[in-house]
Amino acid sequence: MTDFRFADRIGELTGVQRHPDGFLAATVKAARTGIQVYSGDEVGKPEMKVVRVYRPEDEVMRRDSMGTFKGKAVTDGHPKERVTAQNDKKYRGGTIMGVARDGETVATDVIITDASLAQKVEDGTARQLSAGYTARLEWKAGNTPQGEQYDAVQCDIYVDHLAVVVEARGGDELRIGDGAEHGVIYPINRAVTKETNMSDAQKTVVVDGRNVVTDAAGEILIQGLLDEKSALTDQVSDLETKVSDQAKKIETQDGEIASLKKSLDDSKMTPKELNALVASRDGTMKKAKDMGMSEKDMEDMDEDEMKKAAVKKKMSDSADVDAWSDERIAGFFDAHTVSDAKPKPAPGKEALRDGINPGKKSIFGDKVMKAAGVKFKKEEA
Repeated sequence: MTDFRFADRIGELTGVQRHPDGFLAATVKAARTGIQVYSGDEVGKPEMKVVRVYRPEDEVMRRDSMGTFKGKAVTDGHPKERVTAQNDKKYRGGTIMGVARDGETVATDVIITDASLAQKVEDGTARQLSAGYTARLEWKAGNTPQGEQYDAVQCDIYVDHLAVVVEARGGDELRIGDGAEHGVIYPINRAVTKETNMSDAQKTVVVDGRNVVTDAAGEILIQGLLDEKSALTDQVSDLETKVSDQAKKIETQDGEIASLKKSLDDSKMTPKELNALVASRDGTMKKAKDMGMSEKDMEDMDEDEMKKAAVKKKMSDSADVDAWSDERIAGFFDAHTVSDAKPKPAPGKEALRDGINPGKKSIFGDKVMKAAGVKFKKEEA
């Protein structure tokens, strides 16, 4: 919640009575309930083109708030500072004598005692009234009992003064930032007065291809709504794009999952393939054991690792087996295990073979050989 200084244009000073002493007196409406529209820049919301501020009945008509009108100064224009006891004499040109509720408005009895200000009122130089006050804005959106939307609620209203002001440039046409140099905030939905040229105040706004005729304040309101609609449309478009991108990601992931399932199905082994794999491993282990490997050495090895380890054990330090290719290791492994698997000759077989070899001298005597019926071809001299 934030405190602001406001200056709401009320209307024209009418029904003025001149006293014999030169004072002017009148009963005027000084405040009302309802919606006031302000520039977003002036109320600390630069991101909003306009801000709709609700002045609820229970705040405007609150006894202590209405009581702040009584005795306050009537000034010639809005002072650049708040009217206080220190500067009251400087700015006071009249006094608010009494205050009462009049329907949805606050009515006040005013008396103008300054001759210069009284003259401006009588000759029409300055006949507009504008209430200067401070209030706190409570930023909460909602709807009035009449169904009007608002962005903030005005509360803790404290009247500072009631100014008599000159007709604004261009009548009551919209002027964003009017009075901002004094730290005072003016609403942009000021009422059109009798002196305003209505045709000059009319504006044409295109809404969904249709021309809508409105006043300057309506133009700002409509344009603000159109800008909000455009922003929302962009947000919806962005969300739709994100949803589409997410859907594509999901489709891609679904495809990857299907591919992985297919790969898993293809990698499953049949009982026949499993038996062949077990038989192959058992055969490799058996050959490796023949080359000096133990089952404990091979329990965590695959077949290629078994072959390499067996060849290294077989070759000892005679060759750099680590530098060999897998094909060379496999060839060496298969060849040596097959060779080593051949049975050794029975004891005496070699001797018997040599004994009867014609090319060698027999270890048996000739008599023995003749008795066995073995004839030798005589060696040529």
